[in-house]
Amino acid sequence: MILQEYNEGLGEWTVKGNKFPLSVGMSLSAQFLEVVEPAPTLLTSDNENCQQCANQGMVEFTDTDGDKVVIKDNNALGMAFYVNGAKVVDDLIKLQVSDHTIRLEGYSADKFAAATVPIGQEHILKQALNLFADIQSGK
Repeated sequence: MILQEYNEGLGEWTVKGNKFPLSVGMSLSAQFLEVVEPAPTLLTSDNENCQQCANQGMVEFTDTDGDKVVIKDNNALGMAFYVNGAKVVDDLIKLQVSDHTIRLEGYSADKFAAATVPIGQEHILKQALNLFADIQSGK
């Protein structure tokens, strides 16, 4: 089972799996989920670059198009999404992961954006989800 999106209003995760009914996706409250294998986070990554990012509250990677992507905490302004140094989405209200693609929605700038993480770097997807969850929960 893969956690795909956290719905803060309902306090539930959208989850998917490879067998029905999870193959179509469903929402589950965190109280019904049990961690079998902890996902790597910004703080537990083996990548020294990501360790530095963790201290700065951001996720940084090069997407499949060769663009430098940064998702970072903008303190009181929430989170922002940058591509090649330009802010594309600000004040993120939604971050979704589907396959290898991170989809974002915000209140300002372009409002919507997406970036695809290269195969073999799936830990970035989990880092982005963890960072978004931490920011949303006020950590």
